[in-house]
Amino acid sequence: MSQIHTGGYIPVGQEQLARAELRPMASVMPPSKSGTEGVIIPKAAMGGIPAGATPHNMSDVVVHIDPHTDQGSEVRLGDLNAALVAAGITAAAGSTPEPTDLESFRTRSAEAMRNISQLTHKQAGVTMQEEAPQAPQQQFTQQPMQQPMQQPTQQPVLRPAADQSRITRPLHTFGRQQPPQTLQPPAVVAPQPPSVKVLFEMEGFGVIESYYHDVVIDNGFVILVFDSRSEGITKYFPQVTQADAQPTLAMQIVGTNEGHKVHTTGIQFMHSHYEYCVLMVSQSWDQPL
Repeated sequence: MSQIHTGGYIPVGQEQLARAELRPMASVMPPSKSGTEGVIIPKAAMGGIPAGATPHNMSDVVVHIDPHTDQGSEVRLGDLNAALVAAGITAAAGSTPEPTDLESFRTRSAEAMRNISQLTHKQAGVTMQEEAPQAPQQQFTQQPMQQPMQQPTQQPVLRPAADQSRITRPLHTFGRQQPPQTLQPPAVVAPQPPSVKVLFEMEGFGVIESYYHDVVIDNGFVILVFDSRSEGITKYFPQVTQADAQPTLAMQIVGTNEGHKVHTTGIQFMHSHYEYCVLMVSQSWDQPL
């Protein structure tokens, strides 16, 4: 029987062709030029992982050291610990010269890894002997006769009649014409009338009274907001004139005690159903109510 190694792969030297002559698989899969033997990947299980493989268990991963040489070895990551690594490095320092160049460093490293491999195999052998189960000793004791236990009789589970009426067979509803669905138009919300009253006074023209849905004064600018859905209400946005000298324009929000001298910027835009007009404040003062 083939032995599946860690990772689910089978060494080619342990497998035979499923034919009458039972030739070894190695006869049709020779090793590489460096002497590395191939492996056989078992059939994939659910999820595409080969049968017997544990790719997410790093402790079962086996690292092959110098597989292209006769002194190659292997180390299982789950067998490594700090004491074994330190012992392997110490043993390598006593059996190899002090490294002075790249080649001597490689020699020291290879010797340390071989020592670590030998120590891990030795430790694994000791652990297996310690964990070997002992054959239990047979004890003959007379047990009192026990009466056979009677299994309780299971009562059939009856489904309520109400549940039976709700059971629908899928094929009975296949192809059944569904009643047409009528889409209801969204409810139209009537816009609120503008409630912010503003007085504009233009030099040489007079006073203009207008209503807005909101007026924002912040950081030296005034933003007039008007809902375009409003019907029957006149909207006033100050316009930029072509004259060289812009006429003086003052404004006051009715209900406040602040007056503002403003200038048109020409910035007007629309977002959703709201229109905006931006004015620049050049001067503000307190004005009696």
